[in-house]
Amino acid sequence: MLTKDQRKALCAELGLQFNIKDDEELTYEKIFRAIELGEPFDEICRSLDLEPSLVEDHVKKYVLHLIFEEAATFNEYDMELIRNYCEEPLINTTIGELFEQVQNELFLVESDSFQQYLLSVIDAQKNIKKTYLTKENENYYDPVYPFHKRNHTLFPFYFNHFVNKKRPIKPQSLDKDSSKDFFSDLLVHINQIKGLLTGNGYNINPTREIIEFERETNIFFLLKVQSMLPKEKLIKMSSNRKDNYYKALASMSLIEDIRLKLYFVERFIAEDNEFLFTKTQDGYNRLFWLIFFYLPLLKDFIKDRIKAPQGTLSVKDPFVDDKEQATQLRRVKKKLFLCFILKNNPCYSVLELKREYIFQLDELEYSNNFDDLYMNVNKFKKHREQFCKETIEITAKEINKNGGFPENLDYLFCLLAKSLVTEMALHSDDKIPEFEEPFEKYFNEQKISEKIEQLNVEKLSDYK
Repeated sequence: MLTKDQRKALCAELGLQFNIKDDEELTYEKIFRAIELGEPFDEICRSLDLEPSLVEDHVKKYVLHLIFEEAATFNEYDMELIRNYCEEPLINTTIGELFEQVQNELFLVESDSFQQYLLSVIDAQKNIKKTYLTKENENYYDPVYPFHKRNHTLFPFYFNHFVNKKRPIKPQSLDKDSSKDFFSDLLVHINQIKGLLTGNGYNINPTREIIEFERETNIFFLLKVQSMLPKEKLIKMSSNRKDNYYKALASMSLIEDIRLKLYFVERFIAEDNEFLFTKTQDGYNRLFWLIFFYLPLLKDFIKDRIKAPQGTLSVKDPFVDDKEQATQLRRVKKKLFLCFILKNNPCYSVLELKREYIFQLDELEYSNNFDDLYMNVNKFKKHREQFCKETIEITAKEINKNGGFPENLDYLFCLLAKSLVTEMALHSDDKIPEFEEPFEKYFNEQKISEKIEQLNVEKLSDYK
Protein backbone atom coordinates (compact mmCIF):
# COMPACT_ATOMS: atom_id res chain seq x y z
CA MET A 1 0.00 0.00 0.00
CA LEU A 2 1.10 3.55 -0.71
CA THR A 3 1.28 6.08 2.07
CA LYS A 4 -0.71 9.30 1.91
CA ASP A 5 2.48 11.27 1.25
CA GLN A 6 3.51 8.89 -1.56
CA ARG A 7 0.10 9.20 -3.23
CA LYS A 8 0.30 12.96 -2.95
CA ALA A 9 3.76 13.04 -4.54
CA LEU A 10 2.72 10.68 -7.36
CA CYS A 11 -0.43 12.71 -8.10
CA ALA A 12 1.69 15.85 -8.31
CA GLU A 13 4.15 14.08 -10.62
CA LEU A 14 1.27 13.01 -12.89
CA GLY A 15 -0.27 16.47 -12.86
CA LEU A 16 -3.59 15.39 -11.31
CA GLN A 17 -5.65 18.35 -10.17
CA PHE A 18 -9.00 18.92 -8.48
CA ASN A 19 -10.04 22.55 -8.84
CA ILE A 20 -12.81 23.16 -6.34
CA LYS A 21 -12.63 25.58 -3.43
CA ASP A 22 -13.13 24.11 0.04
CA ASP A 23 -16.25 26.24 0.69
CA GLU A 24 -17.83 25.63 -2.74
CA GLU A 25 -21.10 23.69 -2.90
CA LEU A 26 -20.49 20.27 -4.40
CA THR A 27 -22.45 18.76 -7.29
CA TYR A 28 -21.62 15.91 -9.63
CA GLU A 29 -21.18 18.31 -12.52
CA LYS A 30 -18.78 20.56 -10.60
CA ILE A 31 -16.74 17.55 -9.46
CA PHE A 32 -16.58 16.21 -13.02
CA ARG A 33 -15.35 19.54 -14.40
CA ALA A 34 -12.87 20.02 -11.56
CA ILE A 35 -10.86 16.88 -12.38
CA GLU A 36 -7.77 17.33 -14.56
CA LEU A 37 -5.76 14.26 -15.49
CA GLY A 38 -2.47 15.90 -16.44
CA GLU A 39 -0.09 15.89 -19.40
CA PRO A 40 1.29 12.33 -18.83
CA PHE A 41 -2.27 11.03 -19.30
CA ASP A 42 -2.58 12.92 -22.59
CA GLU A 43 0.76 11.49 -23.70
CA ILE A 44 -0.42 7.92 -23.06
CA CYS A 45 -3.57 8.58 -25.10
CA ARG A 46 -1.69 10.16 -28.00
CA SER A 47 0.83 7.30 -28.09
CA LEU A 48 -2.08 4.90 -28.66
CA ASP A 49 -3.74 7.27 -31.15
CA LEU A 50 -6.64 7.89 -28.76
CA GLU A 51 -8.43 11.22 -28.40
CA PRO A 52 -7.41 12.43 -24.90
CA SER A 53 -10.60 14.41 -24.23
CA LEU A 54 -12.82 11.42 -25.08
CA VAL A 55 -10.78 9.00 -22.96
CA GLU A 56 -10.77 11.55 -20.14
CA ASP A 57 -14.58 11.72 -20.16
CA HIS A 58 -14.86 7.92 -20.04
CA VAL A 59 -12.26 7.65 -17.26
CA LYS A 60 -13.78 10.38 -15.09
CA LYS A 61 -17.29 8.97 -15.43
CA TYR A 62 -16.12 5.46 -14.60
CA VAL A 63 -13.92 6.49 -11.64
CA LEU A 64 -16.74 8.53 -10.11
CA HIS A 65 -18.93 5.45 -10.38
CA LEU A 66 -16.24 3.39 -8.60
CA ILE A 67 -16.19 5.93 -5.78
CA PHE A 68 -19.98 5.81 -5.62
CA GLU A 69 -20.07 2.02 -5.59
CA GLU A 70 -17.39 1.83 -2.91
CA ALA A 71 -19.22 4.41 -0.80
CA ALA A 72 -22.51 2.53 -1.19
CA THR A 73 -21.02 -0.74 0.07
CA PHE A 74 -21.77 -1.15 3.77
CA ASN A 75 -20.56 -4.00 5.97
CA GLU A 76 -22.48 -5.41 8.92
CA TYR A 77 -20.80 -3.04 11.36
CA ASP A 78 -21.70 -0.03 9.19
CA MET A 79 -25.33 -1.11 9.06
CA GLU A 80 -25.41 -1.69 12.81
CA LEU A 81 -24.17 1.87 13.35
CA ILE A 82 -26.84 3.20 10.98
CA ARG A 83 -29.55 1.24 12.81
CA ASN A 84 -28.36 2.40 16.24
CA TYR A 85 -28.02 6.04 15.21
CA CYS A 86 -30.56 6.25 12.41
CA GLU A 87 -31.66 9.74 13.51
CA GLU A 88 -28.13 11.17 13.20
CA PRO A 89 -28.58 14.25 10.96
CA LEU A 90 -26.92 14.55 7.55
CA ILE A 91 -27.74 16.87 4.60
CA ASN A 92 -31.18 18.01 5.80
CA THR A 93 -32.26 14.48 6.60
CA THR A 94 -30.94 11.53 8.64
CA ILE A 95 -28.44 8.78 7.94
CA GLY A 96 -31.28 6.25 8.25
CA GLU A 97 -33.28 7.97 5.51
CA LEU A 98 -30.23 8.35 3.26
CA PHE A 99 -29.31 4.70 3.68
CA GLU A 100 -32.86 3.66 2.72
CA GLN A 101 -32.60 5.82 -0.41
CA VAL A 102 -29.34 4.12 -1.37
CA GLN A 103 -30.89 0.69 -0.86
CA ASN A 104 -33.87 1.49 -3.06
CA GLU A 105 -32.06 3.39 -5.79
CA LEU A 106 -28.83 1.44 -6.13
CA PHE A 107 -29.54 -2.11 -4.96
CA LEU A 108 -32.32 -2.88 -7.40
CA VAL A 109 -33.03 -6.39 -6.14
CA GLU A 110 -33.53 -4.91 -2.64
CA SER A 111 -36.17 -2.50 -3.95
CA ASP A 112 -39.79 -3.56 -3.36
CA SER A 113 -40.94 -2.09 -6.68
CA PHE A 114 -38.19 -3.81 -8.67
CA GLN A 115 -38.83 -7.12 -6.90
CA GLN A 116 -42.48 -6.93 -7.90
CA TYR A 117 -41.39 -6.20 -11.46
CA LEU A 118 -39.11 -9.27 -11.45
CA LEU A 119 -41.92 -11.42 -10.10
CA SER A 120 -44.19 -10.27 -12.92
CA VAL A 121 -41.49 -11.14 -15.47
CA ILE A 122 -41.06 -14.63 -14.05
CA ASP A 123 -44.79 -15.25 -13.77
CA ALA A 124 -45.17 -14.27 -17.44
CA GLN A 125 -42.58 -16.82 -18.59
CA LYS A 126 -43.52 -20.37 -17.70
CA ASN A 127 -40.21 -21.78 -18.92
CA ILE A 128 -38.21 -19.95 -16.25
CA LYS A 129 -37.44 -22.07 -13.21
CA LYS A 130 -38.80 -20.90 -9.86
CA THR A 131 -37.50 -21.35 -6.34
CA TYR A 132 -39.96 -21.98 -3.55
CA LEU A 133 -38.87 -21.71 0.05
CA THR A 134 -40.54 -22.48 3.34
CA LYS A 135 -40.85 -19.88 6.05
CA GLU A 136 -43.02 -20.33 9.14
CA ASN A 137 -44.70 -23.31 7.48
CA GLU A 138 -45.90 -21.18 4.56
CA ASN A 139 -44.83 -21.46 0.95
CA TYR A 140 -43.59 -18.22 -0.47
CA TYR A 141 -41.44 -17.13 -3.34
CA ASP A 142 -38.43 -14.85 -2.85
CA PRO A 143 -36.77 -13.87 -6.15
CA VAL A 144 -33.52 -12.72 -4.59
CA TYR A 145 -33.10 -15.06 -1.63
CA PRO A 146 -30.31 -17.30 -2.99
CA PHE A 147 -28.01 -14.37 -3.69
CA HIS A 148 -29.02 -11.26 -1.80
CA LYS A 149 -26.19 -11.60 0.71
CA ARG A 150 -23.63 -11.80 -2.06
CA ASN A 151 -23.56 -8.46 -3.83
CA HIS A 152 -27.11 -7.15 -4.27
CA THR A 153 -26.93 -7.21 -8.07
CA LEU A 154 -29.24 -8.69 -10.65
CA PHE A 155 -26.66 -11.07 -12.14
CA PRO A 156 -27.03 -13.87 -9.53
CA PHE A 157 -30.81 -13.66 -9.88
CA TYR A 158 -30.50 -13.82 -13.66
CA PHE A 159 -28.05 -16.70 -13.50
CA ASN A 160 -30.37 -18.66 -11.22
CA HIS A 161 -33.52 -18.14 -13.27
CA PHE A 162 -32.48 -17.65 -16.89
CA VAL A 163 -29.33 -19.76 -17.36
CA ASN A 164 -29.07 -23.51 -17.69
CA LYS A 165 -26.83 -26.15 -19.25
CA LYS A 166 -28.70 -25.95 -22.53
CA ARG A 167 -28.23 -22.18 -22.69
CA PRO A 168 -24.99 -21.28 -20.86
CA ILE A 169 -23.66 -17.77 -20.45
CA LYS A 170 -20.03 -18.55 -19.57
CA PRO A 171 -18.97 -22.09 -20.57
CA GLN A 172 -15.52 -23.20 -19.50
CA SER A 173 -14.66 -24.62 -22.91
CA LEU A 174 -16.04 -24.76 -26.42
CA ASP A 175 -15.74 -27.15 -29.32
CA LYS A 176 -16.65 -26.64 -32.96
CA ASP A 177 -20.10 -28.12 -32.48
CA SER A 178 -21.05 -26.06 -29.43
CA SER A 179 -19.48 -22.72 -30.41
CA LYS A 180 -22.17 -21.59 -32.84
CA ASP A 181 -24.93 -22.53 -30.40
CA PHE A 182 -23.17 -20.64 -27.62
CA PHE A 183 -22.91 -17.56 -29.83
CA SER A 184 -26.67 -17.72 -30.47
CA ASP A 185 -27.27 -18.17 -26.74
CA LEU A 186 -25.24 -15.05 -25.94
CA LEU A 187 -27.44 -13.03 -28.30
CA VAL A 188 -30.52 -14.34 -26.49
CA HIS A 189 -28.96 -13.53 -23.10
CA ILE A 190 -27.88 -10.00 -23.97
CA ASN A 191 -31.35 -9.15 -25.24
CA GLN A 192 -32.93 -10.63 -22.10
CA ILE A 193 -30.50 -8.74 -19.86
CA LYS A 194 -31.20 -5.45 -21.63
CA GLY A 195 -34.91 -6.21 -21.54
CA LEU A 196 -34.87 -6.77 -17.77
CA LEU A 197 -32.94 -3.56 -17.12
CA THR A 198 -35.06 -1.40 -19.42
CA GLY A 199 -38.48 -2.91 -18.80
CA ASN A 200 -39.31 -1.13 -15.56
CA GLY A 201 -39.01 2.50 -16.64
CA TYR A 202 -36.18 5.02 -16.58
CA ASN A 203 -35.98 5.75 -12.85
CA ILE A 204 -33.32 3.21 -11.97
CA ASN A 205 -29.53 3.24 -12.07
CA PRO A 206 -28.53 0.06 -13.97
CA THR A 207 -24.77 0.74 -13.81
CA ARG A 208 -23.87 -1.83 -11.14
CA GLU A 209 -25.93 -4.44 -12.94
CA ILE A 210 -24.32 -3.76 -16.32
CA ILE A 211 -20.79 -3.82 -14.90
CA GLU A 212 -21.47 -6.97 -12.88
CA PHE A 213 -22.80 -8.80 -15.95
CA GLU A 214 -19.69 -7.71 -17.83
CA ARG A 215 -17.33 -8.72 -15.02
CA GLU A 216 -18.82 -12.19 -14.98
CA THR A 217 -19.31 -12.84 -18.68
CA ASN A 218 -17.64 -10.20 -20.94
CA ILE A 219 -20.88 -10.40 -22.89
CA PHE A 220 -20.99 -6.78 -24.10
CA PHE A 221 -17.32 -6.83 -25.06
CA LEU A 222 -17.45 -10.18 -26.87
CA LEU A 223 -20.47 -9.42 -29.00
CA LYS A 224 -19.56 -5.84 -29.85
CA VAL A 225 -15.96 -6.72 -30.75
CA GLN A 226 -17.26 -9.57 -32.91
CA SER A 227 -19.30 -7.00 -34.86
CA MET A 228 -16.19 -4.79 -35.28
CA LEU A 229 -13.62 -7.40 -36.37
CA PRO A 230 -11.95 -6.75 -39.75
CA LYS A 231 -12.82 -10.16 -41.17
CA GLU A 232 -11.14 -9.75 -44.56
CA LYS A 233 -7.96 -8.49 -42.94
CA LEU A 234 -7.89 -11.43 -40.52
CA ILE A 235 -8.15 -13.90 -43.41
CA LYS A 236 -4.94 -12.50 -44.91
CA MET A 237 -2.97 -12.64 -41.64
CA SER A 238 -0.40 -15.30 -40.86
CA SER A 239 -1.25 -17.64 -37.99
CA ASN A 240 1.30 -16.04 -35.66
CA ARG A 241 0.20 -12.50 -36.42
CA LYS A 242 -3.43 -13.46 -35.95
CA ASP A 243 -2.66 -15.01 -32.55
CA ASN A 244 -0.96 -11.81 -31.44
CA TYR A 245 -3.86 -9.77 -32.79
CA TYR A 246 -6.43 -11.69 -30.74
CA LYS A 247 -4.26 -11.50 -27.62
CA ALA A 248 -4.07 -7.73 -28.01
CA LEU A 249 -7.84 -7.52 -28.32
CA ALA A 250 -8.30 -9.81 -25.33
CA SER A 251 -5.93 -7.72 -23.21
CA MET A 252 -8.31 -4.78 -23.61
CA SER A 253 -10.95 -6.78 -21.74
CA LEU A 254 -8.81 -6.13 -18.64
CA ILE A 255 -10.33 -2.64 -18.71
CA GLU A 256 -13.56 -2.84 -16.73
CA ASP A 257 -15.43 0.12 -18.18
CA ILE A 258 -17.30 -0.97 -21.30
CA ARG A 259 -17.07 2.36 -23.11
CA LEU A 260 -13.36 2.70 -22.51
CA LYS A 261 -12.34 -0.78 -23.58
CA LEU A 262 -14.49 -0.68 -26.70
CA TYR A 263 -12.97 2.67 -27.63
CA PHE A 264 -9.53 1.07 -27.28
CA VAL A 265 -10.70 -1.72 -29.59
CA GLU A 266 -12.23 0.71 -32.08
CA ARG A 267 -9.00 2.67 -32.44
CA PHE A 268 -6.86 -0.47 -32.45
CA ILE A 269 -8.84 -1.81 -35.43
CA ALA A 270 -9.67 1.39 -37.30
CA GLU A 271 -6.28 3.09 -37.08
CA ASP A 272 -4.24 -0.05 -37.55
CA ASN A 273 -2.40 0.43 -34.25
CA GLU A 274 -1.71 -3.25 -33.86
CA PHE A 275 2.08 -2.89 -34.18
CA LEU A 276 2.22 -1.39 -30.66
CA PHE A 277 0.87 -4.67 -29.32
CA THR A 278 1.91 -7.30 -31.87
CA LYS A 279 5.45 -6.08 -32.65
CA THR A 280 6.50 -4.56 -29.32
CA GLN A 281 5.32 -4.44 -25.70
CA ASP A 282 4.70 -0.69 -25.90
CA GLY A 283 0.91 -1.00 -26.26
CA TYR A 284 0.62 -3.32 -23.27
CA ASN A 285 2.89 -1.10 -21.23
CA ARG A 286 0.71 1.95 -21.83
CA LEU A 287 -2.46 -0.07 -21.23
CA PHE A 288 -1.05 -1.26 -17.90
CA TRP A 289 -0.08 2.29 -16.99
CA LEU A 290 -3.69 3.33 -17.41
CA ILE A 291 -5.55 0.50 -15.67
CA PHE A 292 -3.08 -0.54 -12.96
CA PHE A 293 -1.55 2.80 -12.01
CA TYR A 294 -3.56 5.78 -13.23
CA LEU A 295 -7.08 4.57 -12.41
CA PRO A 296 -6.44 3.33 -8.82
CA LEU A 297 -4.44 6.45 -8.03
CA LEU A 298 -7.06 8.73 -9.59
CA LYS A 299 -9.88 7.11 -7.60
CA ASP A 300 -8.11 7.70 -4.28
CA PHE A 301 -7.08 11.21 -5.35
CA ILE A 302 -10.65 12.29 -6.14
CA LYS A 303 -12.20 10.58 -3.13
CA ASP A 304 -9.77 12.35 -0.77
CA ARG A 305 -10.63 15.72 -2.31
CA ILE A 306 -14.41 15.47 -2.21
CA LYS A 307 -14.84 17.10 1.17
CA ALA A 308 -18.09 17.67 3.01
CA PRO A 309 -18.79 21.21 4.24
CA GLN A 310 -17.30 21.95 7.64
CA GLY A 311 -19.29 20.37 10.45
CA THR A 312 -21.37 18.13 8.15
CA LEU A 313 -19.73 14.90 9.31
CA SER A 314 -19.42 15.79 12.98
CA VAL A 315 -21.37 13.51 15.33
CA LYS A 316 -24.42 15.20 16.82
CA ASP A 317 -25.78 12.38 18.98
CA PRO A 318 -24.83 13.18 22.62
CA PHE A 319 -24.77 9.51 23.58
CA VAL A 320 -21.80 8.71 21.33
CA ASP A 321 -18.99 9.11 23.84
CA ASP A 322 -16.59 6.44 22.57
CA LYS A 323 -13.88 8.00 20.37
CA GLU A 324 -13.50 4.95 18.11
CA GLN A 325 -17.25 4.67 17.61
CA ALA A 326 -17.44 8.38 16.80
CA THR A 327 -14.65 7.96 14.24
CA GLN A 328 -16.49 5.05 12.60
CA LEU A 329 -19.76 6.97 12.57
CA ARG A 330 -18.04 9.90 10.81
CA ARG A 331 -16.66 7.42 8.28
CA VAL A 332 -20.17 6.07 7.60
CA LYS A 333 -21.50 9.62 7.26
CA LYS A 334 -18.76 10.37 4.71
CA LYS A 335 -19.82 7.30 2.70
CA LEU A 336 -23.46 8.43 2.73
CA PHE A 337 -22.42 11.98 1.83
CA LEU A 338 -20.55 10.64 -1.23
CA CYS A 339 -23.61 8.58 -2.18
CA PHE A 340 -25.83 11.66 -1.96
CA ILE A 341 -23.50 13.78 -4.12
CA LEU A 342 -22.92 11.14 -6.81
CA LYS A 343 -26.13 9.09 -6.93
CA ASN A 344 -28.14 11.00 -9.54
CA ASN A 345 -25.62 10.66 -12.37
CA PRO A 346 -25.32 7.00 -13.37
CA CYS A 347 -22.33 5.90 -15.38
CA TYR A 348 -24.83 4.08 -17.61
CA SER A 349 -28.48 5.07 -17.79
CA VAL A 350 -31.48 3.08 -18.98
CA LEU A 351 -31.79 5.40 -21.98
CA GLU A 352 -28.12 4.83 -22.89
CA LEU A 353 -28.60 1.08 -22.59
CA LYS A 354 -31.41 1.39 -25.13
CA ARG A 355 -29.78 3.80 -27.56
CA GLU A 356 -26.01 4.12 -27.14
CA TYR A 357 -23.83 2.74 -29.90
CA ILE A 358 -21.82 0.40 -27.67
CA PHE A 359 -24.96 -1.55 -26.74
CA GLN A 360 -26.33 -1.88 -30.27
CA LEU A 361 -25.69 -5.07 -32.27
CA ASP A 362 -26.69 -4.75 -35.90
CA GLU A 363 -27.50 -8.11 -37.55
CA LEU A 364 -24.60 -9.82 -35.84
CA GLU A 365 -23.68 -13.19 -37.33
CA TYR A 366 -21.49 -16.01 -36.15
CA SER A 367 -18.09 -16.65 -37.73
CA ASN A 368 -15.06 -18.73 -36.77
CA ASN A 369 -13.39 -15.52 -35.62
CA PHE A 370 -15.65 -15.62 -32.59
CA ASP A 371 -14.04 -18.86 -31.40
CA ASP A 372 -10.57 -17.29 -31.37
CA LEU A 373 -11.83 -14.12 -29.74
CA TYR A 374 -13.72 -15.98 -27.00
CA MET A 375 -10.85 -18.36 -26.30
CA ASN A 376 -8.39 -15.49 -25.74
CA VAL A 377 -10.79 -13.30 -23.77
CA ASN A 378 -11.75 -16.23 -21.56
CA LYS A 379 -8.10 -17.02 -20.78
CA PHE A 380 -7.48 -13.42 -19.77
CA LYS A 381 -10.64 -13.47 -17.66
CA LYS A 382 -9.37 -16.54 -15.84
CA HIS A 383 -6.31 -14.58 -14.71
CA ARG A 384 -7.75 -11.07 -14.59
CA GLU A 385 -8.74 -10.65 -10.96
CA GLN A 386 -5.54 -12.02 -9.48
CA PHE A 387 -3.30 -10.44 -12.10
CA CYS A 388 -4.86 -6.98 -11.62
CA LYS A 389 -4.67 -7.23 -7.84
CA GLU A 390 -1.07 -8.39 -7.74
CA THR A 391 0.09 -5.95 -10.42
CA ILE A 392 -1.23 -3.06 -8.34
CA GLU A 393 0.45 -4.52 -5.25
CA ILE A 394 3.84 -5.03 -6.86
CA THR A 395 3.67 -1.54 -8.38
CA ALA A 396 3.21 -0.13 -4.87
CA LYS A 397 6.12 -2.25 -3.60
CA GLU A 398 8.35 -1.02 -6.41
CA ILE A 399 7.48 2.59 -5.56
CA ASN A 400 8.07 1.97 -1.85
CA LYS A 401 11.43 0.30 -2.53
CA ASN A 402 12.65 3.27 -4.55
CA GLY A 403 11.30 5.89 -2.18
CA GLY A 404 9.29 7.72 -4.81
CA PHE A 405 8.30 7.73 -8.46
CA PRO A 406 10.49 4.98 -10.00
CA GLU A 407 12.04 5.62 -13.38
CA ASN A 408 11.87 1.90 -14.10
CA LEU A 409 8.07 1.66 -13.76
CA ASP A 410 7.89 1.50 -17.56
CA TYR A 411 10.16 -1.52 -17.53
CA LEU A 412 8.20 -3.18 -14.73
CA PHE A 413 4.95 -2.97 -16.71
CA CYS A 414 6.77 -4.11 -19.82
CA LEU A 415 8.00 -7.22 -18.00
CA LEU A 416 4.60 -8.00 -16.53
CA ALA A 417 2.91 -7.51 -19.88
CA LYS A 418 5.40 -9.80 -21.57
CA SER A 419 4.88 -12.41 -18.85
CA LEU A 420 1.10 -12.30 -19.19
CA VAL A 421 1.07 -12.48 -22.99
CA THR A 422 3.71 -15.21 -23.02
CA GLU A 423 1.61 -17.25 -20.60
CA MET A 424 -1.38 -16.92 -22.90
CA ALA A 425 0.77 -18.11 -25.78
CA LEU A 426 1.76 -21.31 -24.02
CA HIS A 427 -1.69 -22.82 -24.40
CA SER A 428 -3.13 -23.28 -27.85
CA ASP A 429 -6.12 -25.46 -26.93
CA ASP A 430 -9.50 -24.21 -25.74
CA LYS A 431 -9.12 -25.56 -22.23
CA ILE A 432 -8.33 -22.93 -19.64
CA PRO A 433 -4.89 -23.60 -18.12
CA GLU A 434 -4.64 -24.36 -14.44
CA PHE A 435 -1.56 -23.54 -12.38
CA GLU A 436 -0.64 -24.97 -9.02
CA GLU A 437 1.06 -21.70 -8.11
CA PRO A 438 -0.48 -19.02 -10.32
CA PHE A 439 1.56 -15.91 -11.02
CA GLU A 440 4.53 -16.91 -8.90
CA LYS A 441 6.80 -16.41 -11.90
CA TYR A 442 5.23 -13.02 -12.66
CA PHE A 443 5.67 -11.64 -9.19
CA ASN A 444 8.92 -13.05 -7.89
CA GLU A 445 10.36 -9.76 -6.68
CA GLN A 446 13.98 -10.87 -6.83
CA LYS A 447 13.65 -12.02 -10.43
CA ILE A 448 11.87 -8.83 -11.46
CA SER A 449 14.44 -6.65 -9.70
CA GLU A 450 17.26 -8.55 -11.40
CA LYS A 451 15.63 -8.15 -14.80
CA ILE A 452 15.01 -4.44 -14.27
CA GLU A 453 18.63 -3.91 -13.27
CA GLN A 454 19.79 -5.78 -16.39
CA LEU A 455 17.73 -3.59 -18.68
CA ASN A 456 19.87 -0.94 -20.22
CA VAL A 457 17.70 0.42 -22.98
CA GLU A 458 16.62 3.86 -23.99
CA LYS A 459 13.28 2.95 -25.58
CA LEU A 460 10.70 0.41 -24.56
CA SER A 461 10.43 -0.73 -28.17
CA ASP A 462 13.97 -2.05 -27.89
CA TYR A 463 12.74 -4.59 -25.39
CA LYS A 464 10.94 -7.35 -27.29
